[in-house]
Amino acid sequence: MSSTFYLPPKDRIGYLTLIILFLLISASAALYQKVFALNESDKLALIEKAFEEHNQIVQAQIRETQTFNETAETITSTKLATFDPNVASKKELIAQGFSEYAANNLEKYRNKGGEIKKSGDLLKIYGIDTATMIQMEDRLIFPQVKNEVQTKQNKSNTPDQSSIATVITEKAVTKDVQQLELFDPNTASKEELEKHGLTSYAANNLIKYISKGGHLRKPEDLKRIYGIDDETYTKALPYIKIENSEKNNKEQTELTSSSSSSSSSSSSSSSSKLTNEEDTEKKDATKENLSFNINIATQEELIKISGIGPVISKGIVKYRELLGGYVDISQLKEVYGVTDESYDKISRHLFVEGEVKKFYMSGTKFDILLRHPYIDYETTKIVKNLSIMNFAEDLQALIDEGVIDQRLIPYLYIEDPDLD
Repeated sequence: MSSTFYLPPKDRIGYLTLIILFLLISASAALYQKVFALNESDKLALIEKAFEEHNQIVQAQIRETQTFNETAETITSTKLATFDPNVASKKELIAQGFSEYAANNLEKYRNKGGEIKKSGDLLKIYGIDTATMIQMEDRLIFPQVKNEVQTKQNKSNTPDQSSIATVITEKAVTKDVQQLELFDPNTASKEELEKHGLTSYAANNLIKYISKGGHLRKPEDLKRIYGIDDETYTKALPYIKIENSEKNNKEQTELTSSSSSSSSSSSSSSSSKLTNEEDTEKKDATKENLSFNINIATQEELIKISGIGPVISKGIVKYRELLGGYVDISQLKEVYGVTDESYDKISRHLFVEGEVKKFYMSGTKFDILLRHPYIDYETTKIVKNLSIMNFAEDLQALIDEGVIDQRLIPYLYIEDPDLD
């Protein structure tokens, strides 16, 4: 019996497949009849319902898009408002796209007397790169721009009031220009310097430079002072008059000569004249033979040289400390009070010997670097942004490109001396 109904495995699979196909065909036929048996009104109702659901979805998407655009416009209008970087608070600066680090640096810069006069000045601030500056350039507004805006608003007044205001402004400007006088930046007070366009920060730096033995020999030297840019220099240039530092010395020499001649003429003893002349010749001969190493000479020793007084001797020592030592005798020309004439006179009695104090720029603090006479603010900023990993190669590239003052090279370690 069992052998009669026995089916091999392959036949069983075949029968099972035929049964499944039969069931699927039957179900499809039933579904087809159910769907297509609908009358025309039922079909229209289904189509309208589908369209309605589709429209609801589209309307919801449109509302979401409008809400998003309105929110974006609100944010943009708030964030992209114009602002003056000289007066904006830290919170306002951050809202405009400043990082907290950059906002803090800008506040410190303003507190020290710095002023942002044009968009490019923002690059002086640590944390602000060119891309950030360009991004906010259209939103920046400066004091002069505010004044222009106010002037345009005043034009909406009556013609008579506008013309009167213009005349008054022109007279005030003319009066201010007429009141400016020539000044010597080596002797001018802080008030005089600020009157000629220098910021408080720049005026303080110039006064410190002069007090430490520095001296400006020509107007262009003013640009070496931190805080004085090309615009400030251009405004002050017509009023700069640097007096000859040897003028007073010449006058003193003439008075001394006059006094000596009158006293010698009043002296009745010819023997005393000879004695005085002999003593003078001996002293002159002694001074003529003096010679000092400029890197170790004291003020007392330097003052013994003919042509060096208290001011110059102090200036030579102070400048030596700022430099870290002299590498060439010609550096004396950079000392306050030393002119070409006096340099020729005193350089014969001085020589340079010994090593100078070197430093590694990557390992030196920013404010310490700025104290060196051959390093300015922009150079320091560039150097401090160099990669530590490739510092030696990048620094050498700056030297080759002329970015680094050639006079500074003898004072530099190109590579970290601690790695030797």
